[in-house]
Amino acid sequence: MHSIKEILGRIEVEAPFSLKEDWDNVGLLVGDTQQKVSKVGFSLNVLSTTVASAVAEGCSLLITHHPPFFSLSSIHTGTPEGEALQRALQNNLSILSLHTNLDRASQGINKTLGEMLSLHKTSPLLPRDVSSLEGDGALGVLEKPLCMDALGETLRGCWNLSWVKGYRSPCHEETHSFSQIALVGGSGSSFWRDALSGGAELFITGDLKYHHRLEALQNGLSLIEVDHGEMEEVAFFAIVRRWQESWGKGLAFSYIPFQSWEKPAMLL
Repeated sequence: MHSIKEILGRIEVEAPFSLKEDWDNVGLLVGDTQQKVSKVGFSLNVLSTTVASAVAEGCSLLITHHPPFFSLSSIHTGTPEGEALQRALQNNLSILSLHTNLDRASQGINKTLGEMLSLHKTSPLLPRDVSSLEGDGALGVLEKPLCMDALGETLRGCWNLSWVKGYRSPCHEETHSFSQIALVGGSGSSFWRDALSGGAELFITGDLKYHHRLEALQNGLSLIEVDHGEMEEVAFFAIVRRWQESWGKGLAFSYIPFQSWEKPAMLL
């Protein structure tokens, strides 16, 4: 068995908590660092259903990407969020969240997404400093240039996506093959200028905002939008599988995937 304190120490090496955004809330959010753990559950979100799954699997720690709260003034157990926290406390389930620190880590969400897409010569889109391997997003070169349709199919396969939306800049011909790619896991719409200034021809992210989309396309940057959660989950679980191999014996891992209702009910 391992203590949560020991697990926090391992995570600090992989994704230092100091990398987080100032507004973010990461680390042990529910529980006790001295608690002993034999099985850990991993899920993207803290939901009543993911907490219930972790409890049913015999987990005493749930590690998530998204924190259950950012600034907490009250807990109302009649809400879905409050119900999830109440269930965790009633079942002695601790909750630990790794959000922007894992996004920015040198082997974190964005780096892993790039590797799964077979990007080469990768670097952070927005590094912490000139020589840093840590930072926001990823910038790299595709092994083989691909047109937008082929790239979309590649993404659906390697990131296990339900849907992909492509927006071709008027500066790019319909037959244009893309090689210089930038990406930001999750909600990265605001990074489009960094992608363009970094030399990217195409930028991949989730939650594209309308005006960011218009500005990027007019300035010569083509775009691909994918599901925020799906792109993060596939990378999160890939990272966790690496940890499972390196963290040694005495600790079982349980993967708690997207709930069915989190995925699109209908695609036309």
